[in-house]
Parts: sequence; structure tokens; C-alpha cells
Amino acid sequence: MCTSPSPQQNLVAAADGAGGAVFAWVDDHQNSETRVYAQRIAANGAAAWAMNGIGVCNLQGGQLPPAIATAPAQGAVLAWSDFRDGPAHVFAQRLDGTGTRAWAEEGVRAWSAAAEHAVRRSRSRTAPAA
Repeated sequence: MCTSPSPQQNLVAAADGAGGAVFAWVDDHQNSETRVYAQRIAANGAAAWAMNGIGVCNLQGGQLPPAIATAPAQGAVLAWSDFRDGPAHVFAQRLDGTGTRAWAEEGVRAWSAAAEHAVRRSRSRTAPAA
């Protein structure tokens, strides 16, 4: 799946709906910063995407362990913790059956601590008095 000499860790997988699976992992080979990669293994055992996998996000800052869910047509949706802006945010990306990114090139922000804090503050201001 990956022949890079750097460490690969935190492997996750989801069935692709066609007898194979999509795998994702963290690879520590870019300036000692971790990156999320993915690879689809077809039902016949052959790698279906690029050698050593697809870089799901290639921005500096580091990405931490992915989560994965099956998507239509042998694709997958991945989510990961991302430090591109400093503190951790959760980003997500959909890969289609060919390994092409279907959403924004470096993923879409799915969660941030700042946004959650703003929602909590808003709710506390509008909550009825007990």
C-alpha cells in the first residue's frame, strides 16, 4: 500500500462497496510533520490509486489520525485533526472512486474550537432563566 521508508501509523479502513476497501493512515515524511494519505485496494488486491497513496491534505501544520466512512462509487469520506491554523480543527475530504478530491483541495473545515465556543456563548445568552 505504501513503500515510503517513513513511519505509517493509525491505519483505518472502510469497505468500498465493490469487494475492496479504502484505507487511510498518517505518514510522517514531510519535514517531520504528519500527513493523511489514502489508498483504495480493489477486490483483486491491487492498489487502485497512486503508488504510496493519495495525499488527502498536503498543507503544513500537521494532520493527526483520520476517521473514514464509505462513500458511493468506491469512494470514502475522511476526517482528521488539522493544525494548519495553529490550534486543532477538524477537516474532512471526500475522495471519489478514482482517488480524486471531491471537495475543496485541502479539505473543508468541519469543526473548530472557536466555533463551538461561539455557539456555547450564544446559547448561554439566549437560554431562559431558570
